[in-house]
Parts: sequence; C-alpha cells; structure tokens
Amino acid sequence: MVNYHKTIPLDARIFIDYDKKDVKFQYPQKITKLKQFLAVYSFCVYFWLEIVLKLIPITLILLVPLAVITFVDGSIIFKPLSASDTISLKILGLFIAFTLYSIFFIPLLFVLYYYKHRYVVSKNMPKLNVERYNTRFVSIFTKTNSNTIKIPIYNNITLDYWLKGDFKKQIKSVEVKEMENVKLYKYKNKKLVKELPQTKLWQAVFTFKQEPKDGKLIAIYI
Repeated sequence: MVNYHKTIPLDARIFIDYDKKDVKFQYPQKITKLKQFLAVYSFCVYFWLEIVLKLIPITLILLVPLAVITFVDGSIIFKPLSASDTISLKILGLFIAFTLYSIFFIPLLFVLYYYKHRYVVSKNMPKLNVERYNTRFVSIFTKTNSNTIKIPIYNNITLDYWLKGDFKKQIKSVEVKEMENVKLYKYKNKKLVKELPQTKLWQAVFTFKQEPKDGKLIAIYI
C-alpha cells in the first residue's frame, strides 16, 4: 500500500487517476499561516479538553475533600466548603486556574511540535481526527449512474472503499471535491456583497470506464 499526504492541515480536493496511477491534491481556499495555525490549534484544544474533562473528577476526589454529603431522612444534603477551609480552597483555586490555563496553553506546545515535525503530525492527524466521530456511514453499490457513483462525505474526514469484481476492473478515477450546486453568499445590509467558497460540504465521485457488470463498491465514510 502506498501512502499519499500533504503537510497542510486543511480540507483538500483529492484526485486519484487509476490509469496513470497518480494522486493530486488541491486546496479550494487560500492557504495562509493563520488558517493552518487555527486548524491545528483547534484540533489540539479539542483532544486536550477531552483528556482534561476525564481527569478532573478523579483529580478532585484525590486532591481535596470538596464537600460533605450526608443523608437525612432519605434526602441527600450537599455541604460545600466553608470560608474557614482556607488550605483546601487555595488548593482548589490553584487547580482550577491551572486547568483553565492548560486548556489553552498545552495545545500551543503541540502546535509548536507540529511546525517542527510536520510530516509526523500530518501523517497521524487524519487517524486522530476520525476518533472524534462515533458514527460511520456505510454504502454498498452494485450499479452506477452514467458510469459514476456519488457519495456525500459531508465532513471530508475519512473515506475507506473496496472495489469488488468488475467494479475493480472498470474503475477510472476517484475524486473528493466540494458538492456541486451549493453556494454560499455574504450579505451586508441585506445586499449581496460576494460569493464565498463552499468548503463545508463534500462528496466522493467514482468514475468507471464502462458500466460494471458484476461486483460492488463498499464505502465507509464520515
């Protein structure tokens, strides 16, 4: 298996030519350092926030007795810390401050790592991105429409596919690109200012040399 990937963490058009055995990448939006930074930073914040949210309950239980819970006549009474518990309050305050600080600062360290090791990060970033989604969509095709099959992969996160039988013999190209006939417009004071590039909704287009007589196409995507 041959891997193809770019080191730019932005949504890209992908064109796979089976005849020439060639893969091309194209970006629908202008590539800037700010866009790359925001893409990697938001990605890191999401994963670090997930880790922090899992660690907070455990840390709080081990760190300080935050409250006293008693049972009176079958009811639960929650008694928060009092002002006299100065040591506990200080520890709790430092913990909260460090947590908030780390949510925004720790991801910056990962961004710096990305700029020094673009190849390593960009190679693993798609795999990590897939972990953000619990739902996978599966489609199975046994027929084509005018020698093509279109699949809406709205998020452009991942696309795994298998070609069986004549589908494998007749495949010509696979293209991932923005959905057609979807337009975005910017308005100001109810007046049209300009048309914006549509980079939110995507599709995969499979093109075949001839109508496959047997076999099938199996696709798993997000």
